Amino acid sequence: MGDLFSMRISRLRFFGLGLGLSVLKMFLDWGVFRLFGQFWSPLIYIHPTQAPLFHPAVSGGWGLWFALWAIAAPFLLTGAWLTLRRLRDAALPPGLVVFFFVPFANLLFFLVMSLVPGRDAGQGGAAEAPPGPVSSATAFWVAATGGAVVFLGLMAVSIGLLGAYGITLFLGAPFLSGLAAARLLARLGPGSRPALRAISAALIAATLATAVMIAFALEGLVCILMASPIVILLASLGALIGSLTYRPIRPLAAGCSAALPLLLLLDGRTGEPDIRVVTSDVVIAAQPEAVWDQVIAFPPLPPAKEWLFRAGVAAPLKADIDGAGAGAVRHCVFSTGAFVEPVTVWSPGRELSFSVAAQPDVLRELTLWAGPRPPHLDDYLQCVKGQFILEPLPGGRTHLVGRTWYRLRMAPEPYWGLWSDAFIHRIHMRVLNHVAMKSEKSHA
Repeated sequence: MGDLFSMRISRLRFFGLGLGLSVLKMFLDWGVFRLFGQFWSPLIYIHPTQAPLFHPAVSGGWGLWFALWAIAAPFLLTGAWLTLRRLRDAALPPGLVVFFFVPFANLLFFLVMSLVPGRDAGQGGAAEAPPGPVSSATAFWVAATGGAVVFLGLMAVSIGLLGAYGITLFLGAPFLSGLAAARLLARLGPGSRPALRAISAALIAATLATAVMIAFALEGLVCILMASPIVILLASLGALIGSLTYRPIRPLAAGCSAALPLLLLLDGRTGEPDIRVVTSDVVIAAQPEAVWDQVIAFPPLPPAKEWLFRAGVAAPLKADIDGAGAGAVRHCVFSTGAFVEPVTVWSPGRELSFSVAAQPDVLRELTLWAGPRPPHLDDYLQCVKGQFILEPLPGGRTHLVGRTWYRLRMAPEPYWGLWSDAFIHRIHMRVLNHVAMKSEKSHA
């Protein structure tokens, strides 16, 4: 039995066997899906929200779910065995086999293990001597890949299993990814200037993880750019702590593992988030009566030129209204659809307030291809109500104030609230400036 696990396998044979087994498993899965009358898609292997092994409802029933696990079990055991042999050949710690079991992220690990050179280029067979040290370049890229696998694994758990965009994803994933990269680097060979190398590996890990997200349409470019400051900061912090912690990796890993349930518990909290409000205003050289006509229903706006809207954030296009007075229904049309806004306060020339009965997507994700719908578009930013206040000013002018009340279901809320407040303010100003221009033109 010892010889069975001490045998080595070259990277070329590892890649060929892994690819062949993957194709065979996909063919068997396809047959089982057909047998149960369900639609099969390759997305079940690369997208957290489409994986039937973790979402029985996606597979169409418990029978299909058990059948898929029955097929997966021998492939998991075989894949783990092949990975152990490949790690032996590459002189890497056998404990890295755990990355093979990380959902969705193990594809990246498989690719890197297919590229890492062995001790005897391209030669397999049994290994008599214990593995020697790996090269500095190999240690760096394995550490960076390990960090990326940790990042993607936590992303899969947070989004795919919990459906949460919270602390596990935005705080835990980058920090633990950087920490893992640093400790792997120290384990494989620290080299000179360990803190700098660790931070570099952590940033490469974050880059690899985000590249995978974009490539497989897990996230869009806009969301990744918004998350990048906090990801860079926490990944660097995790790497710095990992590089300065000169202790065995097992106690540190055990401490991180103990922290994961706490992160998941915090993400699992129930209850409505606090309502946020964004206020914007403009002074218009027109009487409130003239402004009112444009507020309740304004004509189409010119195409948006601001980078924010061109990048995919929903841009207001026009507003229509059915009826007059309280109970009328206003439709504010955006580039992603229409807000349905029942009027609650109708005070001509003074105030228009409305609730939000339905809303479109807040943005269109920029991805390489049209993948599954990102879960964060479903009520993670929920508008509650809106308001326009018209205040008369001396000289026949009007102070027009626009407000939006909304809930944000993304953590940490103080960080993401800075972005959402700024986006809503830009949407306000696009509408207010358009109303000002039309009101002044009609008043002239």
